[in-house]
Amino acid sequence: MSGEGQTLTPHGYALALALLSDSESVPLPVRVAWAAFLRRHEPHPAHLRRAALEAHVTGHFRAGRLTAKGRGDALEALRGVPIPPRL
Repeated sequence: MSGEGQTLTPHGYALALALLSDSESVPLPVRVAWAAFLRRHEPHPAHLRRAALEAHVTGHFRAGRLTAKGRGDALEALRGVPIPPRL
């Protein structure tokens, strides 16, 4: 699951995916570009399920939405990943 020399863990991937699904946090063009990037680097479904459970246990999700800590960690996970090309 590495691309352009960078790695996104399944946990980071789950948080980034949740961040992009939050229409209030991220403008549509940014969400579309990042969603396309994430689809190209999607982890194995079992790893993603485990990561989503881990995110709930660690307090990154509450009631199906990212918490403030989850948002911060999602942005941190995306920080080192190269910005996807414009569509």
